[in-house]
Amino acid sequence: MDWRAEAEEHAKDVRVGVTRVHVDREVDSNDHAVIDMTTLEGESTKVCINADGCQVMHVPSAPIYDSLHSLLMNVSSGYRDAFNAGLKAKLQALVEERGGY
Repeated sequence: MDWRAEAEEHAKDVRVGVTRVHVDREVDSNDHAVIDMTTLEGESTKVCINADGCQVMHVPSAPIYDSLHSLLMNVSSGYRDAFNAGLKAKLQALVEERGGY
C-alpha cells in the first residue's frame, strides 16, 4: 500500500479544520506514513498512519483511530466546531435549495 498517498487523502479531508497539515516526506517506509499538523488550538503533533489506523506519535498508550478525522474529532474542540459549522452550512444550503421545510 502507498501510505504517503493514503496520508495525503487523510490530510486533504481535514484541511479546513486545522491550521497546518502535511505529510512528512522524510519518512520513507512501506508500512506507515507520518502526518505533521497543527490544530486550531495551536498544538503541533505528529500522527502515524498505518494498517492499524491513525495514532498520535510519542504519546504512550495513545488510542488508535480509524481516520485522521476521527482522531481530530476526539482531540480538538476547534476541529469539531469547524466541522460542525461546515456541516450546518451545507445542510442549510440544501434546505434553502429545496425551498425550506
